[in-house]
Amino acid sequence: MDYKKNAVGLAGIAAGIIAIFTAVWPAWIGEVSQSDNRTMVQSAADKEKSFWESFFSKTGSEKNVEPISEPTAIDWKKIFKITATFGGFLAVVLGILSFSSREDIRISGSAIVLGSWAIAVDHLIMVIVAIGLAFIISLVLSKLHAGTD
Repeated sequence: MDYKKNAVGLAGIAAGIIAIFTAVWPAWIGEVSQSDNRTMVQSAADKEKSFWESFFSKTGSEKNVEPISEPTAIDWKKIFKITATFGGFLAVVLGILSFSSREDIRISGSAIVLGSWAIAVDHLIMVIVAIGLAFIISLVLSKLHAGTD
């Protein structure tokens, strides 16, 4: 197998594998539990706040200690969803480019299938509805076309 001739298709397969992995990964790990463990920044902010409150209470002066805003949490599910969709789209595009440049059809088809499956796993309900709608449309069109013979 000449890897230089099939470079675009192999890149599509790599993008498809990464996209499948990121589409399935959140289902494998399940919900990440939000534990009571605080981050180092939160615990340091609490200690600083309690220090200043005790200091100003002992000196008799009043000072409002503004709470430090907590850093926003990273939404990993959204990142995985975006990565899976983009990676699947990239794999499909690279597979089509590979097919159009007459690379090995098995490699081109594999890239297209991996990208399509990554998008399908990520957006399963939409895919099921689209397949059902395509099935209904094909039934209606076959009945309309059957009477014209």
